[in-house]
Amino acid sequence: MTGRRLLLLGWACGALALAASCGVEPAREPLARRTAIAATILHSTAPWDDAACELLIPLGEPGQAPRPFLRIEIWGKPEFARPRTLSLSEESGPKGVGHASYQPELDASLPQVLTGTVRFEASAPGAPVAGAFSLSAPDGRRFEGEFRAAWGNARQLPIR
Repeated sequence: MTGRRLLLLGWACGALALAASCGVEPAREPLARRTAIAATILHSTAPWDDAACELLIPLGEPGQAPRPFLRIEIWGKPEFARPRTLSLSEESGPKGVGHASYQPELDASLPQVLTGTVRFEASAPGAPVAGAFSLSAPDGRRFEGEFRAAWGNARQLPIR
């Protein structure tokens, strides 16, 4: 290696070390190149009978019993022309965008309310939905990751 290449290599290593010590993360890979949790998305109904969807994200290892889950409910259709980040709070209602909770055992344990954000990549009707979540519980536990969800049911028709 020439002296110039060694100098550039040393500079790059030093910059990465400085960034790590300052809490700055190197650029992340796009979602398509990273491992995502296989999740399920279901058509649902908001508390006031409007369109909604429910995202079920399994945690832990496959085959683990009981297997914990994150449940993210989004009021409205999860079809976005471009990426969109939604903020979820403890408040849910017509003015909110949804609700998130953690369950140690899906539908067999009390849910723990979570707050944070969920990001959806651009999506089309009926296509798999990809995104990321960053949620926290009141006790300080954090849940972060990426998901790719396949539809688990057909669209529900409104009763009129």
